[in-house]
Amino acid sequence: MSDEKKSPEDIVKSLENELSKSRQYWTELIHGLSEKIRGDLRQCTSLEAESISRQQELNEEIAKWSYKIYNDNARLKVLQKNKFEWYSTQYQIKHNSTEKSKLIEADLAWYTAKIEVLENYVEYLIETRKTMDHVIWSVKNKIQLYNITGMDG
Repeated sequence: MSDEKKSPEDIVKSLENELSKSRQYWTELIHGLSEKIRGDLRQCTSLEAESISRQQELNEEIAKWSYKIYNDNARLKVLQKNKFEWYSTQYQIKHNSTEKSKLIEADLAWYTAKIEVLENYVEYLIETRKTMDHVIWSVKNKIQLYNITGMDG
């Protein structure tokens, strides 16, 4: 079923499910990488490379969803304008600006909710990227510590 045939509520619920699965993926991935830090020094260079690669995936994911938010915000502005014009010219009962705003807000609540879900997800991804930075620095620090102390991994 395409998004045009789904209700806004169904679109938001479907999006929440998709993003929940993605959050689980990133959480498990970060946990796995963090566990590998305790591993053998010989694995550190491959761990560092994997971490950098995953960080790039995060950057792409952030860009993808940020662009989606940008487009949805533009679409929301058009919908708000259309609703305002409709309530101003075609609605049987005349309303003041505050009443119109409340009616428009109610009409577009699911669209706003969708954008908020996406914004929360992008915030999660940004925090995950910070955690990925910590993983990369931990690997670098581990390598440097072994180099300084002359220990063998």
